[in-house]
Amino acid sequence: MITPPAFTNLTWRTYIIFAVLNAAMVPTVYFLFPEPKGRSLEEMDVIFASAWADGANPVKRAKHMPKLTGNQVETELAKYFGEEEAQIRRRSSAVPPPTGA
Repeated sequence: MITPPAFTNLTWRTYIIFAVLNAAMVPTVYFLFPEPKGRSLEEMDVIFASAWADGANPVKRAKHMPKLTGNQVETELAKYFGEEEAQIRRRSSAVPPPTGA
């Protein structure tokens, strides 16, 4: 609870501190958060796992990685998380399983 002591000691300058912190969040979110538009949660798992394994930036990885289909997602999940973990994720997924499986 920092707000009451801040207003007591800094008065109106507290608003400046909050404004600067909020303004700093805009570029942080823009440059450090990957774009999830059109991707499933499992694809986001693959993006973060592959970036971690390669020591790459997840934002750049998401920008250059093509959108994955059901079988491709399963293969990548098994590659980075192991087959057992991939099956657990598949069962808990909202994405329907690939046809023919």
